[in-house]
Amino acid sequence: TVSDIPQPENPPSAVLDGNFTTRWASQDPGQWMILDFGQVRSFTKIDFAMYNSAKRTYQLEILVSEDGNNYTSVYKGPDKDVYNPDGTPVGTVDYDFGGEYQAQYIKIIFNFIF
Repeated sequence: TVSDIPQPENPPSAVLDGNFTTRWASQDPGQWMILDFGQVRSFTKIDFAMYNSAKRTYQLEILVSEDGNNYTSVYKGPDKDVYNPDGTPVGTVDYDFGGEYQAQYIKIIFNFIF
């Protein structure tokens, strides 16, 4: 689930397609995505890559929830991607939660900062 789809050519399905050249895109501050893992699991981190953050700065907040209603913030800070010379991500980056959390849902809030 995502907060908005302002660019139909960059749909939410691109979030999990494993292709670094595709993406879900939304540039307004406070946009978010929620990943539903189907059941409660243990998490200590999440790995992902941000598109084009070699040229942009993002502030992220990552939250976890067992029920999809009550969320706990587990990471708040800058994106941490590492890039090839052409600007594509080298790979995914770990966003460590600083402990173990039980969750079915992970919500990521994106704030684009120039």
